[in-house]
Amino acid sequence: MKKLLVMVLFSVVGLMTSLITMAAAMPTVQADNLWSVTLGTGYAFVKGYGASGDMMATGVDASDHSYIDNSNLEFQGAWTGNFMIARDLGHYFTLGLSYEYLQSNVAPGSIASGEGDDLDGTYGSYKGDLTINTFMLRGRLNWWHAFSMGVLSTTTPFVGVGIGTANLNLHNQTVLLQTGNINFTPKNNSVWRLAYSAEIGMVTAFNKAWLIDYGVRYTNYGKMNSGTKLADYPAPMKNAVESYIYSIAPFVDIVFHF
Repeated sequence: MKKLLVMVLFSVVGLMTSLITMAAAMPTVQADNLWSVTLGTGYAFVKGYGASGDMMATGVDASDHSYIDNSNLEFQGAWTGNFMIARDLGHYFTLGLSYEYLQSNVAPGSIASGEGDDLDGTYGSYKGDLTINTFMLRGRLNWWHAFSMGVLSTTTPFVGVGIGTANLNLHNQTVLLQTGNINFTPKNNSVWRLAYSAEIGMVTAFNKAWLIDYGVRYTNYGKMNSGTKLADYPAPMKNAVESYIYSIAPFVDIVFHF
């Protein structure tokens, strides 16, 4: 029993010594470089859900409709650009303000069927360009010393969350209704929505100043809205085309501490 206790004691002492040695050898920026600036990019796979809308105009008989649902909209993936200025709060936590730019577009999915006296058997479609500017407060938890072998000793996994606001701007919009060639153009429309994100990835430190991080980020931008005002038709659309928008984006960032 005494031998077992001695072995356990030596094991604990050895583990503590290893951790202290590893901590001393790890590159750290927290001690005297608390601020950082980040520039990065990623490829966002853009998706929508909860779509709705009635593309008919109120100038057409009220019994006529051309409804939009999830199957009628497709969102194009796109490259993103992001910027963040942050401050380390202790050894493991980082808090920062970020900006992200995303340019996508909305393409017609399946045909939107018409309904009503003049629309039975007809179809319609909606398309437009979608620009999203997102501003967030981001927090990140870094797990330094998770690895201790070779080059991995300079790498840490992280998890992060963010909350803020997104401006969803729809422009170059077109509605096509195949009934008497009724085609019209909704005016540009933008809305501000609550946005939030979650991310997971890795950080690799090259020295005290320069790091690179890479991972996957989920962002929910809230609900886009096409607006109902038309540029070339006397009456507005009955209901705006709407859809919640989110993206899943692999990303890579360059981080400079100063």
